Amino acid sequence: MVDRKDLDKDKGNGYEMIYKLIIIGEKSVGKTTLIQQFVQSPNQTAISKFIGFCQTKQIQLDINEQQFRIKLVIWDLPDSDQFSLSHQMYYNGVHGILLGFDLTQLQTCFNLKEWIAETHRCGLAEVPIVLFGNKSDLMEDRKVHQEHLDYMKLELGIVDFVETSALTGDNVASLFDLIARRISEKIDL
Repeated sequence: MVDRKDLDKDKGNGYEMIYKLIIIGEKSVGKTTLIQQFVQSPNQTAISKFIGFCQTKQIQLDINEQQFRIKLVIWDLPDSDQFSLSHQMYYNGVHGILLGFDLTQLQTCFNLKEWIAETHRCGLAEVPIVLFGNKSDLMEDRKVHQEHLDYMKLELGIVDFVETSALTGDNVASLFDLIARRISEKIDL
């Protein structure tokens, strides 16, 4: 359960809330590029593959007719040793999860259930999750269709889904706004 006291420790620094996010999914889904597109940062791919990396970005969110400044602290987990014990250290204190797959590679959907199971094993069963399908700009190469999406959302028990393009930026900000909104609803702002 998210505790509001943990979220507004940094109020003195001008942020009303700080949310820690993790972005998980198979290799080559475009997780690192998606974060780079959102925070408009230089290439971090080499670092991410081995030790993961963290980026931050401030957003404004209108909740219950009030504006909140929210600092998102976004962790990109290392690609090595998927479902590894090393991931547990990244899961500490997480407020929201972005779970991704590649719309052009159906096989990137096969382990989504295992990613969910890993978060549950790490005590994150109550943490909001938003599912995203990346590479929506490659429509001619699309392999994941609406029937797959409907089945996955039902099977995974996830309501929220966003199609994104890390390359063009389509829906990237919307994805991060949605997870911030879900976290805010969980803590009942």
